[in-house]
Amino acid sequence: MGTIPPLLLQVIESTVARAAGLDMDAMLASRNAKPKDVAPDNVQRQRHDFLKDQLSGEQSRQEIEETFERIISGNELQDINYLEKGMVAGRAVCRLRFGTMSSGGYATGFLISPRVLITNNHVFPDAQTARTAEAQFRYERGVDGRELTPIRFRLEPDRLFFTSKKLDFSVVAISARDIAGTTAIGSFGFLPLIDVTGKVAEGEWLTIVQHPAGQLKQVCVRENQLLRRTNDFLWYSTDTLAGSSGSPVFSNDWFVVALHHSGVPARRNGVIQTVLGRDFDPNVDKEDDIKWVANEGVRVSRIVQTLRDALPNHDLIKPILAAQPARPTTATQPVHSTAAVNTQPQEAAMSRTVTVQLEISDAGEVRLVGGGPMEAALGIEANKPKGTRDEEGNLIHSPADRTFTGQHLKGYNSKLDDYTVHLPELSASIAADAAPLVGHPNQFELKYEHFSVVMNKIRRLAFFSAATLSAGGRFKLSGRLDDWMTDDRIDAKHQIDDAYYKRNKLDRGHLTRREDMEYGKTVQDAVRSANGTCVFTNCVPQRDIFNQGKAKGIGDDSKLWAGLEDYILGHIDPDGDLSLKVFTGPIFSLSDPKYRGQKIPMEFWKVAVGVAEDGELFATAYLLSQENLIDVNDLDDEAARELPLGAYLTYQRRVSQIESATGLRFFFSRKGNTKKIPLSEVDPMEGAAGLRPRRRRRSRTDEAFGSAGSDALESLNQIVLP
Repeated sequence: MGTIPPLLLQVIESTVARAAGLDMDAMLASRNAKPKDVAPDNVQRQRHDFLKDQLSGEQSRQEIEETFERIISGNELQDINYLEKGMVAGRAVCRLRFGTMSSGGYATGFLISPRVLITNNHVFPDAQTARTAEAQFRYERGVDGRELTPIRFRLEPDRLFFTSKKLDFSVVAISARDIAGTTAIGSFGFLPLIDVTGKVAEGEWLTIVQHPAGQLKQVCVRENQLLRRTNDFLWYSTDTLAGSSGSPVFSNDWFVVALHHSGVPARRNGVIQTVLGRDFDPNVDKEDDIKWVANEGVRVSRIVQTLRDALPNHDLIKPILAAQPARPTTATQPVHSTAAVNTQPQEAAMSRTVTVQLEISDAGEVRLVGGGPMEAALGIEANKPKGTRDEEGNLIHSPADRTFTGQHLKGYNSKLDDYTVHLPELSASIAADAAPLVGHPNQFELKYEHFSVVMNKIRRLAFFSAATLSAGGRFKLSGRLDDWMTDDRIDAKHQIDDAYYKRNKLDRGHLTRREDMEYGKTVQDAVRSANGTCVFTNCVPQRDIFNQGKAKGIGDDSKLWAGLEDYILGHIDPDGDLSLKVFTGPIFSLSDPKYRGQKIPMEFWKVAVGVAEDGELFATAYLLSQENLIDVNDLDDEAARELPLGAYLTYQRRVSQIESATGLRFFFSRKGNTKKIPLSEVDPMEGAAGLRPRRRRRSRTDEAFGSAGSDALESLNQIVLP
């Protein structure tokens, strides 16, 4: 039998599919071309601006222009410190050994913050695989040619583990000290992921530091050239072997520009070829038998964007998101500032020591206490206007329509390929509780940009929010400025306003996520759409420890909850611009605790509807619940400000169970047929044995069924999909 792992074979097949959409012959013919001849004009401008920002104050304007000209002319000559910088950068690269001695494997990984390591999804598809692994640093030869003694570290996936099958990467926490307890992980530095354009251009030379086939650390510094880029991937000619998966791809400036994940195989008549010139047989041949013609890596910007969307408030992720291309301060010690002030691998400079005090807000914003000239010297922008910025860093001013009269407020779009996914219907037992539109007693749908809401006038919160989550029409955005507003299309008494959230530990929690609505025909449309989610009808009161993930043991599960839609999108079509229909809401229970006269939901549900690769519709449902629900009828005592809420857990549930708990009904219909079909009929969980949780019956729409079961999700890979 062949020895290629099934997950890696899937990655190779997806790479082949992407290559089919490119002119590979033309791309490979561009080898050895100069950047000025093959890089688009806008890329060359970005490269120039990046160099200018990096070298300003260190080199004269003439020297900067000469450096830029040397790069775009394809000149391979480098300053001698290029080698020293590569040695420093290479310290953060390690060999990964996972599984058992008899059935394990090897790959490459590297540190991207003081306590976080990155590799491929096909290396660590789940937390359990990471638990079996160890990271081996210094598995290499010294200057004298002798093998160094590796320093081994365990991984800590229970503290942090996030993976993306779509982009084939996984990040995992690593222990602070090695297995022997003698070496700190900080001694190896880290390689920051800089989410800034201009780090490299087509035709430029690249370098990969790697552990090919589990061998000693190696580097290829010849014939490595960027050939092509797409939104998610870079294509380049570099010598790599099996085991190089998870290696950092460096520019000549030693910035990481991509995560290496797969080779591009040669094909003949659409069939992968081996080095012996015959058709590849996955049942017999090994990875090394394949004839590779190029390589593919995941772009750093897409990795950072994915982490920003999924884990913006995780303590270990914040330093990654805050990384800036600032100049280093020392040539001998690795950079490991938790504020990511100095983030580039070490370059030659005078050795000096600076002691500073940094303040990091809950949102991950970094400020130098005291401010002043030192703040500018460290590359921290003082008093930078808050808001959403585009890829170039420009502030995009595109506020939401506070009059709610714009033509763009079309609401939820029920069309999904050959299906219509209808708005949830309120059963007779709860229909009378719906809040009508002012002047329209029989209308209840509040239409926003890409989503709609139906309100419960008794609870003053939404029955549900219904949204279309699109993978297309998205822009690279960063930053936010939430400006919450009430909706005067329904009576003010039927919605909670901002006064409720002041001076307590309750956050304004989105039902339809702001990040999910960041799409449109233009960047202004995308920002306006995102800003439009900050309306109190789309808001539920949530403890800060849940909404922001501030407390250990609570935030991790809420982050898993936040990543559900992205995971499902990546599962149904990792390369397409498809969409999901996502319904989200609270479960209203008579025993929900009350605070300041308002009952607070203890459980939240989500139903995601998509089209599988075979064209068939599917629907999956999820519940976010507290592990230990409380039966408290009244928390209106202002002295009881510390709401006694337990840890959150995420469960996958049947659509029919969500219907039972909420009183809502979910339907779809097929193209050309108006007959409504229950979504439960396309739920892959229906009929699955052993998954129905125990329930504690209380009253109408008053079931808590999350806390009793033992099948809480620990990772997104446990989700049951078609």
